[in-house]
Amino acid sequence: MKFIFEITYVNKKFLVKAPYAALDGNLTIDINHWLFFNEEVISLLELAIHISSWLKEIEAGIYTDFDYSADDYQENPVLHFYNLDNKHYIISSAWVDSVTEIRLEVAEIVQCFNTFLQELDGTIQQEYGVAFTDIPLLKLLKAATKPKSSFLKDLLLHFLP
Repeated sequence: MKFIFEITYVNKKFLVKAPYAALDGNLTIDINHWLFFNEEVISLLELAIHISSWLKEIEAGIYTDFDYSADDYQENPVLHFYNLDNKHYIISSAWVDSVTEIRLEVAEIVQCFNTFLQELDGTIQQEYGVAFTDIPLLKLLKAATKPKSSFLKDLLLHFLP
């Protein structure tokens, strides 16, 4: 599986302060040379934030479903990985008319997600001079090792005046 993206919109002024609204692009998901997902105008940083959070859970041995849903979209989830048995997931999307059940190994998903995060981080560093480490929300996710409820409390406290 591979995530292929192209940045189509960036608001550098808000890239650090409001990453959800600052970076949009096209996203294609290729699974074994088969086009599973191909959409324009995806919030790439919002997706990266969801991915970072999920990867932290996986690293802690918590095998939850991955769900990327957004208020901006009427059809949700945009992407969903359903946990079958802590080793395998099934991918689906409300945006894809697929009747085929696509089963993926967790290691493949983790590798794909990490590659996507590294490539996105490298691109925004090179093109816009901003790294994930400059974005407070992504810094918090990277440092998060607490249970979800404590993590969410810290996240809210970080952004409240």
